[in-house]
Amino acid sequence: MLVKYFGLVIEESNYTEPRSSFLSDGLFRFTQPKFLNDKMSEAKLFPYFNEFSPADLDWAKERFQKDGGDINDSLDLALLKKFYLERPLDDRYGDAFPHLVESQFGYSSMKEFDKEQVNKKVQEINNQIIEKISAACGVFSLCKSVTSTHMWNHYASEGQGVALIFDETHEFFMRNIVKDVTYEISKRASVTYYRGSWRINGMPVKDWNSINKPEHLNDLMYKLLFSKSPDWEQEEESRIVCSLVDCDEAKGKFFEFYDSSVDKLLKYHECYLKKIPFSAFNTLVLGYGIAPEHKKSIIDRIKANTELAHLKLKSAEYDIFGELELIDIEY
Repeated sequence: MLVKYFGLVIEESNYTEPRSSFLSDGLFRFTQPKFLNDKMSEAKLFPYFNEFSPADLDWAKERFQKDGGDINDSLDLALLKKFYLERPLDDRYGDAFPHLVESQFGYSSMKEFDKEQVNKKVQEINNQIIEKISAACGVFSLCKSVTSTHMWNHYASEGQGVALIFDETHEFFMRNIVKDVTYEISKRASVTYYRGSWRINGMPVKDWNSINKPEHLNDLMYKLLFSKSPDWEQEEESRIVCSLVDCDEAKGKFFEFYDSSVDKLLKYHECYLKKIPFSAFNTLVLGYGIAPEHKKSIIDRIKANTELAHLKLKSAEYDIFGELELIDIEY
């Protein structure tokens, strides 16, 4: 099931009603990561400080195999880390003279100094990543359930909004592939700092040519766009990600971002809309708290669009056990 929830919005007439303009124009917002709800983990690298990420270990295993090693369940991870990840490092000033770190720089240890530098660097990297991605692609978020109390409360204005069920067999969803979001920390894109060395998604930062190879870059982008913090797991989210150039309309504020990696000024709008064919609409579900005048307005809008003659209409209602169920509506 592919479901999109909509809450109350203020229309041009300053009249608050459920968002339903898509019933007339078929346009849906494909939101750039910068503007999505999850500000903490959305399209950001998950940091590891003086420890290794699952991606680092996968990289080490690949190197081990290339050297003729045999990967098996009894593989000693400590040895794998020692020979492929914990490379010998040159002594740094602070390592050689730890007492000077405190007297001259005010840090109790090199670890404390490193942690502050890592905090700054990771924030800088993540800001660049989210700006760069937001200038290139948009996300259409969907849910797998139409009876989720959480989704009705948070995304449909406590049941005053609506939910649209799509026909997932429609050709639109064959061309625009829907993929599930993962909430496992181990599957998120990562940035690792380990005793003076950096890795992004397992790859040593010095090895930029390898990182930019399609097989590595594709994996990085997939993890950035299809993973979120476990705190969002109850949303059961699936996504379509598309290029902003494939959207049908752009509006809102204008943003600029200088991408130093390619020496280019990136420009993008705040809002991008993409048309989904009316034939891909299956069922419109009215929330359990929808106002009678809003229900009438929505039904009138459906009737005014001859391309929605097939659209089924239902109402989400709580039964005596506190479970949401769908009730058919004749219109």
